[in-house]
Amino acid sequence: MRAGIKADTERIAKNFSALKSGFKKEVKAICVLKADAYGHGAKKVAAALADADGFAVATAKEAEEILFAEKSVILLGGSEREEREFLVEKGVEISVWEERDIAELTGISRKIGKAAKIQIAIDSGMNRIGVKTERELSAILRAAVGNKNVEITGVFSHFYDPSDKDARERQKRAFGYMAGLIPFSVPRHIAATDALKYGDVFFDAVRLGIGLYGYGAEGVSPALTVFGRVIRTARLETGETVGYGGEYVASGGETVATVALGYADGLPRAYSGGYILIGGKRRKVIGRICMDMCFSEADESVKAGDTAVFLGRQGNEEITAEEIARKVGTIPYEILVGFKRIPLIR
Repeated sequence: MRAGIKADTERIAKNFSALKSGFKKEVKAICVLKADAYGHGAKKVAAALADADGFAVATAKEAEEILFAEKSVILLGGSEREEREFLVEKGVEISVWEERDIAELTGISRKIGKAAKIQIAIDSGMNRIGVKTERELSAILRAAVGNKNVEITGVFSHFYDPSDKDARERQKRAFGYMAGLIPFSVPRHIAATDALKYGDVFFDAVRLGIGLYGYGAEGVSPALTVFGRVIRTARLETGETVGYGGEYVASGGETVATVALGYADGLPRAYSGGYILIGGKRRKVIGRICMDMCFSEADESVKAGDTAVFLGRQGNEEITAEEIARKVGTIPYEILVGFKRIPLIR
């Protein structure tokens, strides 16, 4: 195997417990499994989170993959007309923010003889999705309340910057007001992992995403390991170059390792100069990262067939998604979901 991904579901379950311990008993925990559970394997993670109160995903295909767990599933993103019959049939909770959604779902419900479950999205300030005005919400409620073909199962929004106290409070007030217009009680949720440290943001439920996977909160640990194999080592003479463009020039007496992982696998091309782990030691990535391979500093102890860890722990050393993200100028989320063409080892 040239490369692989290992997801520690026991660690994810422990992260869940650590996060949930900070909730009041009545607050529900919705676990976000979109993007294949942030690259950790949605089916595997869903099976490990038996104590979750429900799951959330971004697409109909993602919802289908975790229906076996027999928990409520919220589809947080948009859905197409051709997907909605399946979603209604399977009881997936569909996000809506336009009156026409109710008319469409009513028709589907009548066709298959099962009420459509909906979550009303509120735009409290992010301007991504959701009902923006009281008038828009009133139109949805007129179409949905008392409609036997539609069941309102929740209302939600999303903080765009919970660290900004003024913005956070504005969004809380806006969301609370709009949610209060629904003429009966339904679960309300606006907070994700990064909002948990800022006090009274819980409402009735919290969506746990990045925290499950070991980032963005206290008391959690990373759960993903990404590795490749050393496929060759070579001794370099003074003046020899490594990789495309010959950007790395040897000063002599050096050993270079070629490792089977490249930017087509999700290793950022800009990560040259970052580090990987071989033999429990940090080794600098040198030269340009190729589509399928990269290069690192090595020594005589490194041999073809050795495991090179790009993300995760080896011996006493660890490389996190945060470290990689800082090096390439992005966020840990993008690193975690970016690895592809690599088998997930069950």
